[in-house]
Order: sequence, then structure tokens, then C-alpha cells
Amino acid sequence: MINPLRSFKKKQNDSPQIQYYRNLSGAFANLTASFCHPKSFYFKSNEVISSLSNIIDNLIELQYPNGTLDSGGNRQSPPDTAFLLEALCTSAEIINKNNFEELSNVKEKLDKFLLNAGGRN
Repeated sequence: MINPLRSFKKKQNDSPQIQYYRNLSGAFANLTASFCHPKSFYFKSNEVISSLSNIIDNLIELQYPNGTLDSGGNRQSPPDTAFLLEALCTSAEIINKNNFEELSNVKEKLDKFLLNAGGRN
């Protein structure tokens, strides 16, 4: 499986760099669909669960207490945060609709991120 975190660079102190991370929310949505669709090669794959968990953990780490994230030169940017919510809210809908027990931990973390960002799940 292609690791969507491969392009997510780390600083020397191992904290996430301020980067363009919209690709993470898109990867999260693609992996969610891949896990949940019964005709997918990755249907109910543990490898996908691990990737989903890693992505949302990184996004939570990047999120400020006010729910926003930085993006490139934009600091604590509501518009840039909203771009991520497009894919993440769709993912939440797919996860909620399918209600797979295997995704309960990912769902809990995603809910935390969305609620902090002002999204509603």
C-alpha cells in the first residue's frame, strides 16, 4: 500500500512541520472508502486502519486549541482548515454509515478533530 504519510515531513525534534497537508485529508478519505467498500482490495484491511489512525493522529497534533491548522504561510487559518473538513466530514459520514467496529478508535479521534474544528459529526 502507498503510505500517504511518506510526504509528511518531520522536524529534527520529531514534531510535524508546518506543511501543506491537504493531501492527508484526501488520503484519509480515500483510505476510508477503500476500507468500507466491499469490492475494494483493502476492504476491512488492518493496514488501512493503521494508516487512518496515523493520519488523524498527525492532524490532531497539528491542530491548535481554537480548532484551526497552519498551512504553508497561513497561520491558524480557518479557510485552510475548512479545506481539510471537506474530505474529513465525508469520511465521517462513510464511517458512521458503515459502523464497522474495527474503526471505532479512528472514529473517536476523527470526531475529536471535527468537533474541535467546529465541524459536526
